[in-house]
Amino acid sequence: MTRIKSSCSCWLAAAALLLLGCSPSEQPAQPPDSAERPLVITGELAYRARIAVPPDTVALVELRESNDETVIVARQRISLQGRQVPVAFELTAETADLDPEKRYSLHAALLLEEQALWVNEGIAIGAQSGVLDLRTVWLERAPVEPGSSAVSLRCGELDISISVVDDRLTLFVGQERTSMRQVEAASGERFVAENDPSTIFWYKGDSATLSLRGETYPECEPVPARSEASGEVVQARGNEPAWMLLMADGELRLELDYGQTRITVPQPVPAREDDLVRYRVRTADGQVIDVTLRDEVCTDTMTGMPYPGAATVRIDGRELRGCAGEPHELLVGEAWVVEDIDGEGVIERARVTLNFEPDGRLGGHASCNTYTGSYSIGGENISVSVVASTLMACSPALMAQEQTFFALLEALTRFEIPDTAVLVLHAADGTTLTARR
Repeated sequence: MTRIKSSCSCWLAAAALLLLGCSPSEQPAQPPDSAERPLVITGELAYRARIAVPPDTVALVELRESNDETVIVARQRISLQGRQVPVAFELTAETADLDPEKRYSLHAALLLEEQALWVNEGIAIGAQSGVLDLRTVWLERAPVEPGSSAVSLRCGELDISISVVDDRLTLFVGQERTSMRQVEAASGERFVAENDPSTIFWYKGDSATLSLRGETYPECEPVPARSEASGEVVQARGNEPAWMLLMADGELRLELDYGQTRITVPQPVPAREDDLVRYRVRTADGQVIDVTLRDEVCTDTMTGMPYPGAATVRIDGRELRGCAGEPHELLVGEAWVVEDIDGEGVIERARVTLNFEPDGRLGGHASCNTYTGSYSIGGENISVSVVASTLMACSPALMAQEQTFFALLEALTRFEIPDTAVLVLHAADGTTLTARR
């Protein structure tokens, strides 16, 4: 009955690595002009399982010293009173209480009668000031006993968690907790509920299955844990000389001087202020990289392509300016309503729209008929292909406007966004289409 440890280890070790790997890198101190401001840590607590917590649950968020977790610098308790995740929090630590020579970590939990239901593994926080937005802090099911490990699984549409200690397994389904014992099996490790022989959890090599009160579910798969802060993807680029920045998978990668210089450091945690986001990190040789992203339309100086953000990178006395994000981010979202086609306006009461989807699909209303198609953006160009439309017949004027609209879409070569609510599409022959949100 001891084989459960070796077979389970692949599930539990994988979960532990995911949890340990999701903590954002430590954020160095902010510039001196913000030194007197307190550190305000914001974000929200959530977990991936689709289950509710009891109404009396309390959320607890603490900033602790990493080397001595009995030292709590700041704490916030939030009574949920029936609310469910995500739970917003705002934790304030005075600058005077933070020692630049020490390391700190943020810990969070959902408690019921002071017993932890959901917890995180701690997120490294540097001694700093200003606002630090962690976005989503992901929680995992809390172990039920010291020395146990909890693993979240998804069996078809059912979310469960298991906690294993020696030859005993605790199964969580929603707020229901079932104690199970290991029994003899022809293969793998089989657990049966103490008071219900039709509830069975069975490991077979790298797979697991669940029968709950006689109902068998699809094969169970681990639910990966990830931090939104460390999982955030940021892209920026600029010219003269060409440079590129990518933050993804826990790393910040910076290429300078047409790729001749390459720097890779841990991905820093963002500090958000109104319409901008700041990142600050130090390289192994002591260089400080400061990245500032502004939420404003930016036009590439070489291609003329618009981007959703402006970027500034400062390193070693250099200041590099460029654009951030991807061009299609400006197009997707709320529908664009066309107000001018080839300088002729739009027939009154005729509705012409453009709906850009993130996956490259395009659709909308073309005056008389609805249409579908696709679009692509590359280099300095945009191209559109209208695949199909309905076949309704309307007045000659509407039909003529619709054909002009389709022809213009097929001839598009570039777009500009002079205002976040205005879109101008240009065809190769100089004709334009203007739309608004």
